[in-house]
Amino acid sequence: MDELLNFISESEIQLEGKQISLETEKVKILSFLEKNLNKHDNFKNVMLQGRVKGVSSLSEKIVRKRYMDKYENNAQNFINDLPDIIGVRLVCMLLEQEEELFNFIKSISSIHVENDYYRISEAVEGKNTLLISHAKQPEKQKNNKNIFRINCIWIDDNCNKIPVELQIKSLMHVFWGEIEHMLFYKNYSYMIGSNFYVGMMDTIFKNLVALDTQLQLMSQQLSKRSKEQQLEEIKEMFAKFIYTMFSKKFQENLINIEVDLREVYTLIIQIEFGNISSLSRAQNVMSKIINQAYNDTQFNKDLFNYEGYEPDKTILREERKELGLILNDLYKSSDVFWKAFIGLYKFFINKDSNTEVIDSMVNDLMSFYNGFNEFFEAEDEGKEGKKIIKEGIELGIITAFKFYQKLDFFLIHVHQKNIFTSLSEYVVSIKSRFLSLNSEEIKKHDRSNITNVIRYACTVHIMLITNKTINLEQLQFIYSEIHDKEISGELFNIEEFEKIIKTENQNYSFDDLKTIFIKDNNGEEE
Repeated sequence: MDELLNFISESEIQLEGKQISLETEKVKILSFLEKNLNKHDNFKNVMLQGRVKGVSSLSEKIVRKRYMDKYENNAQNFINDLPDIIGVRLVCMLLEQEEELFNFIKSISSIHVENDYYRISEAVEGKNTLLISHAKQPEKQKNNKNIFRINCIWIDDNCNKIPVELQIKSLMHVFWGEIEHMLFYKNYSYMIGSNFYVGMMDTIFKNLVALDTQLQLMSQQLSKRSKEQQLEEIKEMFAKFIYTMFSKKFQENLINIEVDLREVYTLIIQIEFGNISSLSRAQNVMSKIINQAYNDTQFNKDLFNYEGYEPDKTILREERKELGLILNDLYKSSDVFWKAFIGLYKFFINKDSNTEVIDSMVNDLMSFYNGFNEFFEAEDEGKEGKKIIKEGIELGIITAFKFYQKLDFFLIHVHQKNIFTSLSEYVVSIKSRFLSLNSEEIKKHDRSNITNVIRYACTVHIMLITNKTINLEQLQFIYSEIHDKEISGELFNIEEFEKIIKTENQNYSFDDLKTIFIKDNNGEEE
């Protein structure tokens, strides 16, 4: 027995010592497969996953498969030969796609190398390449279910051969495998009425097959829609998924009241999917969301406990620092919606400190307003005026949000799209006068004054979209910031601005404020 325990211990040491290098090779393998497979239509909606064999699962495998005897007590040879020391999984949506993918992989790995192994014809021969076995598939498992489990060999930089196990699984088989693994894998106790459990598992499997059929029908329906429509439906579906997963948890950990947090879920999904335009990348995001959502032990009251924000440690560029401070104040406040959003964002983003969380959130939220470059010409690149305009726009957005402070400010289908459209039209109308400023004029008017004039002009335009009106106090503040600056005359009619403020109305609409802006030669507001 001591000999066996020593073999197990030595094997664990051998495997532990390889973990870092194996992780590196795993990344290379996934990159190799993505490069050589994802360009083919068959792999557009396939998720790639990988893992390195962990030490914790090694001892049971050694005993069960009698590896000590097989390898004559040589732990190093045993670890080097482990067939699944690196595991890679191709996840497709439908059951029928498993065989289709296997046959396709066989068809493109057509160059014979050795024994039953072939390499992909388009891949470069030699180092950093994957050899794929053409042995008959699928294999029959102990539970009598089929699995596409393909032996592969990875050739690394030094021409070393590393065993790789490649699995092809549909969503149905992934889910089934997880259920079976959690309930029965390494469960060595006798189970009373085992036939009953076998029957129950068989029923679950049949239900999953039925679900696969429904997914197939849904896929057929989705395929008739455009890629953009499919992506929008995926986002909507996952917003509902997050609602299902977290609505009760919010009541348990944040506030014991049923609150409509749909805007929170929608904004999280908007951030997670970002500017993704391909269905394959969307599937990777879906996989990440699902995996993280089921890690519910991390979702607790600590997510909503305020931790200090350290502005001196921020990585934000200057014009975005103010938004970091605003979000920090909202996190400290009793605003349930922002606390829920920031807590859920922390859950998904996995950052070490509150400062990192806030910084990341600021950049994610402001990324929705990154498209203003397209309204400048190539010859504008490098001009100081362009930098000033872009800074003014960002500061205008942030100032308008400071006055508004609701989540839907950043939601595409509520305000964000209208804000972007309005600002785009405004930038086109005003950019020429600021792009033409030379260094002497910028120095004369003071760069910060020029930036602030653009800032507050944008703020007014945005507030008339989000709030429909601007109250007297807000208007007085904006006037106080610009009225004595000569450069303000480029965008504002200061005399008209002063007249309007003196009326002391409580709120001002767009029609009330039309005269405060300078008109162009055609009499149109700029």
